[in-house]
Amino acid sequence: MCNHSVSNNNRVGSRSAWIITRAMEAVVFLALVLFVVPLLFPPSVLHMEDRSLSLALSAILGALLFAAFAQAHQVVWGFADETGICYKRYFGWKHASWGQVESITRRPIWNTIHVNLQGYDLLNRHLMFITDRIVLGAGPSTVSFEGLRGMWVRAQHSQANSS
Repeated sequence: MCNHSVSNNNRVGSRSAWIITRAMEAVVFLALVLFVVPLLFPPSVLHMEDRSLSLALSAILGALLFAAFAQAHQVVWGFADETGICYKRYFGWKHASWGQVESITRRPIWNTIHVNLQGYDLLNRHLMFITDRIVLGAGPSTVSFEGLRGMWVRAQHSQANSS
């Protein structure tokens, strides 16, 4: 169902930004383990008599790292065609048909395209495509927000006309 090797002209999102996000996510996960795991041990194991301040700071830092991990989970990259969006979040490719797309929005300040899917659980329903920033010359050929939204609208119209 995901035929992404045919053409790179329909690429959505930046693969390099996706790789950087996954690398940062691994670092955040390691930091989360380093700061949260000591909270599970009694003070005598860590040879700390008074650790109330370190517990509070570790808990706050752990909560912030968990929030960063949850935000980075939304970052994907992939390809779009007339059947839908084929995207990669971690290791495997997934396909969402245009009928499953609930909304497509753009956040120009962060240079992202957000796609909300219906019928998915809370953690997997949000897709965030980070678009490439072109500094010098022409960048890779990717689908813009207008192109992605146009594909979605055309698919909705063709589905409405066929029923």
